Formats: sequence, structure tokens, C-alpha cells
Amino acid sequence: MERTAEDAPPWRLPAHRGLAVVGTVLVGARVDLAQGVTIGLLLCLALAPLWWRAAWSVIGYRWLATASVLAVVTGFWLTAHAAADHPTNTTIAVRNSLLVVGLPVFAGFLVWACRQVAPPLLTACFGLAMLATVSAGGAFADNPWKFGFATPVTIVVLGLAWWSGRRWVQVTAALVISAVHAINDARSAFAILFIVAVVMLWEGRPSTGSRRASGLRAGALVLGLGMGVYWLVQALILDGAFGEATQVRTQAQIDQSGSVLLGGRPEIGAFRYLLADRPIGFGSGTLLTSEDILVAKEGMASVGYEPNNGYVENYMFGGQIELHSVVGNLWAWSGAAGLLLAVVLAVLVAVHTARGIGASTSVALGLALGIRFFWDLLFSPFASSAMNLVLLLGLGFGAWWVGDDARRRVQSRGEPANIHS
Repeated sequence: MERTAEDAPPWRLPAHRGLAVVGTVLVGARVDLAQGVTIGLLLCLALAPLWWRAAWSVIGYRWLATASVLAVVTGFWLTAHAAADHPTNTTIAVRNSLLVVGLPVFAGFLVWACRQVAPPLLTACFGLAMLATVSAGGAFADNPWKFGFATPVTIVVLGLAWWSGRRWVQVTAALVISAVHAINDARSAFAILFIVAVVMLWEGRPSTGSRRASGLRAGALVLGLGMGVYWLVQALILDGAFGEATQVRTQAQIDQSGSVLLGGRPEIGAFRYLLADRPIGFGSGTLLTSEDILVAKEGMASVGYEPNNGYVENYMFGGQIELHSVVGNLWAWSGAAGLLLAVVLAVLVAVHTARGIGASTSVALGLALGIRFFWDLLFSPFASSAMNLVLLLGLGFGAWWVGDDARRRVQSRGEPANIHS
């Protein structure tokens, strides 16, 4: 017979709560030891006997874990296969594989942690840990908010708003942060939080109809809002509403390729041409040859981008393969298995997000991370998207997604449920 919380030793629950908080902080801090091994990863692996049953009981988590393991194994196999005609690097293979492994490990730990400590508190701890370890390298000096503080501050503020249990607080928080994003040239973040605020307000309406119909309407709503906000934001930018620098940069991207998306993310062209040239992928530790790089450059040139520059040579293909998209990276590392993992992630996020909107049980932070995931899937590197995805999956499986049915049961019994009032 399985032991219940009441049967546990008196020290056990406080100890578990402490481990949940400390583990969440270390996961969010992402303190690297060597080759992608972090303190948080080691702790979560050591605590696996505590959390794996809770995580494995969630069907979606099983799909995530299985697809992730398959992607890692395939990545090493493709690396060995490519070694005959491509340079390879074991260190890169290990680092990339650990990024993929981190998804089920960290998410599984957070599922368990949500059963020990209030999820909003874990969210705040996670965001504060990210904030305390913001890296000042790279593009941080050009725009500290956009390339450093934006994500952790958003997580902390929306997490605290979630803790309030009031929809209007979450809507207000989303609108305030979106305004900060707007004035700091964080165009995608502004659009995402604006959509979140509108969806949260829409959920407050009197609802009718079946759950299936509500889910379909929710998906159509988000898709329509996304398209509308895209054109609205672009028009505002070109009219100078967000400053001259943003206006000039956006106009240059449109002039370059006819689209803000293609102009701002020419890596899409490289991904498309490499996929057509080598459908099986390359491997988690494989480096491109000069012939491969020429193929990628041809793809980038096809969208109006001049690829003969240091960015392509040094960042994208200088000692790694970086296609600046989650799906692109997963395909390059693991081929068909990487694409399968991307599909599993997309289905999990899309289905549960639509269900939450349809049932009017969404949390602003969950919506923001869910919408952000689809942006990152196409336009952001896996490494910089991993922590957002970990938080989305961990809290999704542990609180948001599995919590929908529980909240509906509470409401059906006539008990108060003011978490979204």
C-alpha cells in the first residue's frame, strides 16, 4: 500500500519543501560546472528517486521523456555516422545532449516540487534565480533589458500576479510589462504579453458550449490575435511609435526580404536549404564542412540576406551548428528524432493551452510561456529557450495543465474557486 503524506515521518515534509525550493533555485540559476553540466542538473538527478514516480504518472511527461531519450541516442548515432566525412566534437555532443536531457529531468523535478510547495512561490524562486545570474556578455551591453532582465523579471512579476489569485491583477501585470518591453525594443515580448492580456480578459466572459468547441475557439482566437497583433505592431513601429531606432531597423528588415520575420531571422533560409540537402540531419557533435556552409549561405541569400559576414562564420557555424530555432537545432542534432521531439512539444503545449483557454482556467504566465514557446520553436536558439521551456513543462504538468480538471471538479461541487476571479 502506498504511503500517504499523513504516514510520512514528521521531518519528511519540511525537508521535501526545502529540497523543492533549493532545487528550483538551482535549476533557475543554471550554474555551469563543465560541458553543460549544471549544479541543478546534478541535484535533480540525485533526487530522481523522489520525483520520478510523480512525473511518470503524467501521460504527457512520458511522451516528453521518451522523445527526449530517443533524440539524444539518435544524436550520438548521427555524429558517429557523419564522422566519415565531417569533423566532430565530443564536448559539443555532450553539451547539446545535456540540454535535451535537461527537459525531462528538470520538468520532472518541478512536477514533484509543485506537490511540495505552492507553484507561484516556486515560480518566483525560479525567476529570481535567473535574475541573479543574468550574464552581462554578448548583446547585453547593447540592450540590458531585452538581452538580460526581460525574461526573469517577467517570470517573477507574472508569478506574483498568479499568487494573488485574481485575473485583473494578472492582466494588469501583463500590460505593464508589455509596455516596458515596447519601450525597450523587445518587439516579440511586447506582442506576446499583449495577446496574453487580451486572452485573459476574453476568458472572463460568460462561457457556453462544449469543451471541445471552446478549445477550438480558443485556438482560433490565439491564432487570429497573433496575426492581428503582428500587423498592428509592425504598423506602429513603421509609424515611429516605438522610437526611431526600432523604426529604422524594422524598415531595413522589410526592405531586405519583404518580411520582418524573414529579415530578422534569415537563419530560416539556412535551415530550409540544409534540410533539403541532408534530410537525415548531422548529429549532436557534428560540425559543418565548407560545402555545408555554402549551402546554408545560399539559403540565407535566398531571403535577401548577405551571408558573407562574421555572424555566419563565427556564431552560426564556428565550432557548432546554430540555426537560431528550437526546431532547427533539434533537427541538426538528431534528425527525424529531433523533429519528433519538436512535434511532441508543440502538441503538448498547443493542446493544453487551448484547453485552458477554452475552460477559462489559464494563468497569465502559462499563456506567456506557451505562446513564447511557439515563437522560440521557429526563431530562438534551443540553449536560450531551454529554461523557459523547462518552466512551462514543469509547471504545466505539475500545476496548470493537470489542474484544469481539478478546478472544474471543485467548481462542479459548488465550492469557491477564486483563483481566476
